[in-house]
Amino acid sequence: IKVCVPIIYTLCFFQVFDGIQAALAGIFRGLKHTEVIMMGNFVAFWLIALPLGCLLALHFKLNLMGFWYALIVSIIILCIIVFTNLLQKFRNYFAKVQKIFGYIYKFANYLRFFYSCSIFIIKKYKLIYESTQTTTIIARCGGYHIHRQRIWPEES
Repeated sequence: IKVCVPIIYTLCFFQVFDGIQAALAGIFRGLKHTEVIMMGNFVAFWLIALPLGCLLALHFKLNLMGFWYALIVSIIILCIIVFTNLLQKFRNYFAKVQKIFGYIYKFANYLRFFYSCSIFIIKKYKLIYESTQTTTIIARCGGYHIHRQRIWPEES
């Protein structure tokens, strides 16, 4: 019991970061970027956890707790590595999405411009039939029929 209770507390702390790491790894697997997970695990567990665990357990005489402390340090480092890579990937995706939305916004502005021009032409040439609540716009230009129904504010 002397040995088990501190290890269980350590495992509770380890599980939090292991769950975060597992979720981040799942995101990268879904994005088909598994090399980030492979390199992160190699660096965290083989280059950090194993030497640090040996140092803490054997040199500082922490025994089993030394290895668990090293695993906690390495899993935190792994979470940092994977999360910073995820932010970098999403920053690239956000830049692409922002560029696409810029094109959509420009296209919508062109449509709004053409719509307002057509309304101006229809109003100018008195191609408007007014009723009590709505205005039906009917125009015939070059074989094309323009028909639009909309509520208009009263003009003074």
